[in-house]
Amino acid sequence: MLACLILAGAALIVAPGRRRVAASVRTFLERKRLALAILKCLGASSRILTATYLAQTLGLAAVGSLLGAALGLGVQALLVPLLAG
Repeated sequence: MLACLILAGAALIVAPGRRRVAASVRTFLERKRLALAILKCLGASSRILTATYLAQTLGLAAVGSLLGAALGLGVQALLVPLLAG
């Protein structure tokens, strides 16, 4: 029962974050719309454009994940001694 409550709580915390990430990726790509159009006019294939922006998005996601994990570990390292004492 406790495991189900913990899982439900984690889902409530993670769900809004996923929407924010999706909105950020969408905004990133909308800002690149002009560059995409220019590259398409210059002869770039859809496959190359997709691969380029997918790589950029995955790179941003990796950096964000690493920063988030580091921040989480840092907060945990500070809170454990504070709450234990």
